[in-house]
Amino acid sequence: LLSGNQVASRPTLEAIVVKVAEQYHLKWKDLLGKSRVKILVKARHICMTQARRHGYTLKEIGDYFGGRDHKS
Repeated sequence: LLSGNQVASRPTLEAIVVKVAEQYHLKWKDLLGKSRVKILVKARHICMTQARRHGYTLKEIGDYFGGRDHKS
């Protein structure tokens, strides 16, 4: 999803969310909510996967996406 001029530096989590939201024609703020609507869950998962590929920790990702925490 992210390439070109963003290869040299790590994109922000916000940039990842905005890009995925654009791809799915969604509002980026909806991806940060708690809704479990199928399309939002799928897009949110893609955001989180991209964030991991760019080196963000699970804690950083969970905090950004509304305090989600799966470590317990």
